[in-house]
Amino acid sequence: MRKKCEALWGNITMYHLVALGLMLLTIHAFVLSGLSAIYFTPAQLLASVIVLVAVSYLANRIFAAVMRVRPHSESAVITGLILFFVTTPMTVPADLLTLAAVAAVAVASKYVITYHGRHILNPAAAGMAVIAATGLGWSAWWIGTPSAFALVVVCGAAIAYRVRMLGPAVAYLGVAVGVYTLFLVVGGAVSLPQAISFAVLSSAFPFVAGFMLTEPLTLPNSRRSRYGVAVVAGVLCGWPLSVSWPIGGSLTFGPEWAILVGNLLAWGIMRRRAIRLTVVNRRMLTDTSAEIEFETARPLQFRPGQYLELTLPHRRADLRGLRRMFSITSAPGSTRVRIGVGLPAGRRSSFKKALMAVPDGTVLTATGVYGDLVLPQDQTRPIVMIAQGIGVTPFVSQVADASTGTRPITLVWALAAQGQVGYPELRGPQVFVTSATRPADLPDSWTYLGAERITAELLGETIPDLTESYVMISGSPRFVSSVSRQLRRRGVRVHTDPFYGV
Repeated sequence: MRKKCEALWGNITMYHLVALGLMLLTIHAFVLSGLSAIYFTPAQLLASVIVLVAVSYLANRIFAAVMRVRPHSESAVITGLILFFVTTPMTVPADLLTLAAVAAVAVASKYVITYHGRHILNPAAAGMAVIAATGLGWSAWWIGTPSAFALVVVCGAAIAYRVRMLGPAVAYLGVAVGVYTLFLVVGGAVSLPQAISFAVLSSAFPFVAGFMLTEPLTLPNSRRSRYGVAVVAGVLCGWPLSVSWPIGGSLTFGPEWAILVGNLLAWGIMRRRAIRLTVVNRRMLTDTSAEIEFETARPLQFRPGQYLELTLPHRRADLRGLRRMFSITSAPGSTRVRIGVGLPAGRRSSFKKALMAVPDGTVLTATGVYGDLVLPQDQTRPIVMIAQGIGVTPFVSQVADASTGTRPITLVWALAAQGQVGYPELRGPQVFVTSATRPADLPDSWTYLGAERITAELLGETIPDLTESYVMISGSPRFVSSVSRQLRRRGVRVHTDPFYGV
């Protein structure tokens, strides 16, 4: 089952997955409304969702035209659908105008509150906060109901897993539920069991964790920082504060404010900016892989092993979308940046087809640098790199980096089916390769292990001190899952980086 899910994740972008989850919840909400399982009528739901999605879409087109950028329509639809679940559904025209204002403000925040081309705040949270602060409306978070709990958890977990935020999402949930339970018990309103039940089943926490906390563009790029932001947001969500406010007398800081604080904290930690990349060269590594070289205005700051998220608007985009992640293969400190690109025969995504077709001189944009598959600080510990196919790319950057030092490095690489060597220039590590046939261009210093699959047994025979090494694995989710599971059974601690698709 897990393998099937991982294969599915490789064929759908995060935006498509979020949109799909929200649409399923929308259909579910109409079913619940028809069964009188929630307070709102189908007419209220229909009027609200139409207004919120339509205004979000149109506002996005207008702001994009004013700013002279290409609109990301799917993102706007997602914003409208999120607002649908956290604002009060209405049918009265005046109330629908308020919902329209919320949607317009939410979308505007993406274009107005930015830092070097990147939006800082979650749009839906920003829209709700502004409307609440001005006294025009308030958030409802009606999605926090027992009848929707199961579907919210399933969809939210799928999204968090896809964007590698499952751990921080669980941490946020644990903190938010714990703090809110304490808040209810201290207030003396309910018993402890009732408080726990309410915090889990009748709160907005699961929805926030799966659909809002996981927005990549408003998150820091290190795992530790993401956990920190998740915990802070959990505390603020769990203990709602109410302060005096000139408009309306008081203002309650609900989940939307906690999300915004987390966004600002993430921005303060990273202060990431959009990265402009000019295509200067490309070369085929093998029949099914290539390397593209870019020029940047200033040296790109990153740690070897990290990846960047590249944006490429193009016509007839498929389900893979307009953004893809690629490992950086060059060393830090240069204005020349290289990435590795897998090009599976016969089933390339529209993104990769467009990427390979853009002429030299084309300027592309990367949203930022991400990833935790980096070398440890300990310069004496042996390093073992285990790669499958194009998954070798983060290790290429690490080997090329002069700061890698003199630590012993071993690379075990399962070549693609064609058995071609993509980076024969790799020097420094001891390299072992597996492939169906012995590569004709195998460098003299490399060792061919045969046609065997990479397993814990093979690794144990090849690398005697495996348990004492810092082991990193990169490749398809299925490969990473299989090898890491086998090694962990043998007591080997591993660090992984699965990649998705074509």
